[in-house]
Amino acid sequence: MIKKISSLLIMLTMCVSASAKETITVYSPYSASHAGTTATRKVFDVANSAQNKYQFVLEFKAGAQGVLALKEIEYNTTGKLAIIHAAFVDNVDKKMINESDYVPIHALGDACWAVVSLDGDPRLGVASLASTREIVVGTVGFGNATHLTALQIGSRYNVPVRFVPFKSNYDSMMAMVGGHGVTFNLERVSVIEQFRDKNPNLKILAMSCPVRHPDAPTVKTLKEQGIVAPYVFNTIVAHQRMSRDRARELGAILDKATLTVGVDEIRRLSDFRPAIFDRISAEEFTRRRTAMVKQLRQQHRQAIEESR
Repeated sequence: MIKKISSLLIMLTMCVSASAKETITVYSPYSASHAGTTATRKVFDVANSAQNKYQFVLEFKAGAQGVLALKEIEYNTTGKLAIIHAAFVDNVDKKMINESDYVPIHALGDACWAVVSLDGDPRLGVASLASTREIVVGTVGFGNATHLTALQIGSRYNVPVRFVPFKSNYDSMMAMVGGHGVTFNLERVSVIEQFRDKNPNLKILAMSCPVRHPDAPTVKTLKEQGIVAPYVFNTIVAHQRMSRDRARELGAILDKATLTVGVDEIRRLSDFRPAIFDRISAEEFTRRRTAMVKQLRQQHRQAIEESR
C-alpha cells in the first residue's frame, strides 16, 4: 500500500512538473512534410526532456512565403518563435515585414540537398543544362534558394529560367516526378532515390552544400562546378520585443539539445547541418546567409520581378 501511494505521488509530481512548464510555440512556414520537420521535432523532444522550465511545441503556419508564421509571434512576443528561410529576404524587400523585428536565436543551418533535373547528364553536372531549351523551376518562394540556384545556372549557361510557384517543396517534387512541367528542383538525395522507380529520368547534377554528401560522394558540389548559389537554410527567430536574456536562454536550450542529438542524426533525419556544430552563432549564420541572398537577388532582380 505504501509503495502504491509512493508511486502515485511520484506520478503526480511528474504531472504537476510537466504542466508547470511554459509552452513556447514555434511556428513553421512549411507543411508537415518538410524535410527539416523531423529533425526539429527531435531537437524539441530532447530540449523538453532536458529541462523543466519550457515546453517547445512545433506548429505549422504555411503561407505567404513565411509571413504568416512571422505574424503569429507579433501577438505574443514572450511565448512564440518562428522559423525563417531564404524567402525572408523577399518579404523584407516587399515591406511585408521589418527585418529588424526578428532576432535569430537558433539555426537548424544549411541543407545539403541535391540539384535534381529531368534534363542534363549527371556525368557532366550542371554544365550539361547548357543544351536545354529552358529550366522550369518549381519552388515556394520568389528569389528563394532554389529559384536563385536555377537563375545562377541559367545565367552561366545562357538558358532561360521559368518559375512555377507551389505551396510546398513536396508538391513541386510531385509535379516533377509526375512529368507535369517542372524540370528543376532541390531535394534530399534519399527522397530522389525513392522516386526513381516512378520516374527514372530524375538526375542529380550537383550538391547544394559546402561539402559533398556522404550518400553521393561522386557528385560535385555547385561550388566545385563554379556556381555560386545560396543554400536552403532555416533559422528560429524571436521577436525583437522579447527580452534579450530570455531569447538567449531559449536559444541556448535549443543549441544544447542540438548538440545532444548530434550532427550525424540530424543529417540522417533532414540533411541539415546546424550552425552550432561549426561554432557559428545563429545571428552570424543568418547574417551571412541573408547577405548572399540579398546580393544574388539584386543581381537577378529583373528576372525575379518578371517571374511574379
